[in-house]
Amino acid sequence: MKRYDEAIRYIEAQSENAQEILDFVSSRFHSPTLCGLLLGKYASAREKGVELLFDPACTLTCRPSSLRETELMSIIGNLLDNAIEATLAREGDRYPVEVYIVGGARELVIEIADQGGGIDPALRERIFELGATSKDNGDHGLGLHLVSSYVDHAGGSIEVAANAPYGTVFSVFIPLPGSRLPEPINPDEPEYAT
Repeated sequence: MKRYDEAIRYIEAQSENAQEILDFVSSRFHSPTLCGLLLGKYASAREKGVELLFDPACTLTCRPSSLRETELMSIIGNLLDNAIEATLAREGDRYPVEVYIVGGARELVIEIADQGGGIDPALRERIFELGATSKDNGDHGLGLHLVSSYVDHAGGSIEVAANAPYGTVFSVFIPLPGSRLPEPINPDEPEYAT
């Protein structure tokens, strides 16, 4: 087609956007594995026509000791996959999937918000059960069950809310060491023995 200038402008715009997201993710998340996961999900979503929009406050310098790195990746990866799928399944305009991941002084907060079709009311109470799914085909019904299991094991909680005007917000809260209410000291426990 010999529209070389137009092709160069397109390539430059794509490269600039890719560099911006790479710089943001690598400066906010100090785990190479988490950076790789987020960049991979960003690229995959973009190929499907869905934008991942990272909140400017995102930052995570260390993961809670109550979670293995693979568990943290599974929580974030499954929530992102579900939000992207929900966005693709909804008819009409595609709005960005919003991502908020912050490790504060007291807790790790992971919030993924989509503007997809929302959760089927018939499934709402069972979404974390093994095998519960809204999808008709494929191997589904494991992702949210894993998310729930890992969050429970880490002493955290999950909130699921409607995202106005449509869609769903999954909010995960995982306490960081030392942020729980103090429990009575048992002098027989090894960590308290002198």
